[in-house]
Amino acid sequence: MVTKASPAENALLYEADFVRWSRRTAELILARRWEEIDPEILADEVGSLASSDERRLRQLIGVILKNLLKWYYQPEYRCGKWSSFILEQRFEMEQILEASPSLLSKLPKYAESEFEMAREWALIETGVFQIPETLPYSAEQIVNPEFLPE
Repeated sequence: MVTKASPAENALLYEADFVRWSRRTAELILARRWEEIDPEILADEVGSLASSDERRLRQLIGVILKNLLKWYYQPEYRCGKWSSFILEQRFEMEQILEASPSLLSKLPKYAESEFEMAREWALIETGVFQIPETLPYSAEQIVNPEFLPE
């Protein structure tokens, strides 16, 4: 049984111990004790869940793009471990997209925005300066587990 508390006490717990706040707030929600929950904090946290998936998806796209560029421009270094790494990143991206299918429509936008940094990484890591300045891959190619540029 959860003891009675005010939204202010809920907010203090949020500041002091996030894990305890999360568990307590979940208990309060299940008990439908809405009057004890700080709605602004709860709304911020629920909203941040989406932001977390979006940030991770963008990171994965950047890593995949960098590795696709390196794969293309450094064929002498290609190996199973490298293609396995790319596949692993795509698998994690697929899990995010399965859990949040609304992000699928954002893939082209995210790929465009992440390409510049991926290109910079690839330039530094390869020393190859002929890497294109515009995104050479479609969103479909980026997520396709069988696509590797040849």
